[in-house]
Amino acid sequence: MAGLAIQPAQAADFPELKRLFDAANDYSLARSGTRTWNAVDMAYKDLQRAVEAGRCHVLRGPSGTIVASICLSDHSSVWGNAGRDGKALYCHKLIKDPASAPPQVGRRMLRFAAEQARANRRSLLRGDTVAVPDGLVKYYTGLGFEVRGATAYQSTGRALILLEADVDVFL
Repeated sequence: MAGLAIQPAQAADFPELKRLFDAANDYSLARSGTRTWNAVDMAYKDLQRAVEAGRCHVLRGPSGTIVASICLSDHSSVWGNAGRDGKALYCHKLIKDPASAPPQVGRRMLRFAAEQARANRRSLLRGDTVAVPDGLVKYYTGLGFEVRGATAYQSTGRALILLEADVDVFL
């Protein structure tokens, strides 16, 4: 991944981000029997808002196509009051292209997030993922996140795991 830069997504990237999102969701369905994101229309809207607000970042492959994305925010409603404590940067929509993303791209995107957190005087990265299937929970804990709780998406009632890591894990 040397030489590949993470950069802010642009409005013109949204169709490609939707394609990436759909490919990752289809991959999850084929691999585990369930999609990572069930409320797809709502997820598209969240993704589009993140792009418009400058909170979505992309990694392009050598051909210029987007191979991974991550959205960052200062708060997260699923974390309740802790979601506004000012200690963390929140990672959303960490998506990689299952067909073309280079190895370790998830770790690279999280290192970028940790750099952004550090630059903004945040000591933690926080995120959430679906509880079932548990492959994503295992993925994130394998990278250094710790499970900090569980809740459910208000929109779907789907079980959700809250994850947290010190930024130093990724720097």
